[in-house]
Amino acid sequence: MSAEQNKEIVRRWIEEVWNTGNADLMDDLMDENMLDHNPIPGLPAGRAARKQILAMFHAAFDVHIKLDLLLADGDYVVDRWSASLTHKGEFMGIPATGKTAQLTGIDISRLANAKIVEAWHEEDIAGLMQQLGQS
Repeated sequence: MSAEQNKEIVRRWIEEVWNTGNADLMDDLMDENMLDHNPIPGLPAGRAARKQILAMFHAAFDVHIKLDLLLADGDYVVDRWSASLTHKGEFMGIPATGKTAQLTGIDISRLANAKIVEAWHEEDIAGLMQQLGQS
């Protein structure tokens, strides 16, 4: 696939999966055995973990993510994003606050056969927790 086609898959990952909470679309965009280089301990491997994370975020927040940057080089796509999150449900033991918080992150995805097969990601979770009143 071309770099532009790979960018389109990642764009859909952010805009159509994360913004809407559409876990079913994940099956089309991410390999079942996707290798996550920054996994959350205790979650299953691959796409199943990402589905759990998506459900957790959408249960805790009204989510709106904006792509700030999308770059591709061959099989690799880098995206920089910013999210506006309204805290509506429990998140990591914190009851809903009603606060709107900002979260930023960057992802590097490797694609093969029109699916994300490997991912590295960094999010400012410490900043999010601080905005929710945690020190």
